[in-house]
Amino acid sequence: MTKQQVVGLAVRVASIFLILYIVRGGASFIYSSYRFEQGEGNWFIYAIIFSVLFLSVAILIYKYPLKIAGKLLPSTNNEELKWKSSLKELEIASFIILGMYVLVSTIPSIFHWVIVYVQIINTEHISNELPPNQWANLYTAIVQLILGILLVFGATAIREVIYKIRYLGYKK
Repeated sequence: MTKQQVVGLAVRVASIFLILYIVRGGASFIYSSYRFEQGEGNWFIYAIIFSVLFLSVAILIYKYPLKIAGKLLPSTNNEELKWKSSLKELEIASFIILGMYVLVSTIPSIFHWVIVYVQIINTEHISNELPPNQWANLYTAIVQLILGILLVFGATAIREVIYKIRYLGYKK
């Protein structure tokens, strides 16, 4: 397998997780929004739009994993390099896979907090104050999202920083 195929496999697994999450969570979200409004208002429509939008993105990710992996990995001279290529490329691919895992596990939390934010803004009878544990959950989701994005899109830079720190006091 090439490194692009390995990262593509991780991308496809991430998209399958998203599809399963959307099917499971989207159905309950649509039902809850319908019960919340008793059939009146825009929540039901928003729920359907969000669910269809996220499902469409997950299906596109599933359909084109190698193109996405090709954009995530740094380009090399020989695209047919097998996985047993350099340690640097293995580490970069590993950071991207780890970042995909962090992003996929964070997306449900971000989805939840977008819904909570929209509900707080559009509903008068819900208090605008969140308890401290909810603030902690929100900050955790934001930090995980940032870390996931950094791992996916900054894998090469992260690897270079780790090696600079690792060999900081080393004399050649």
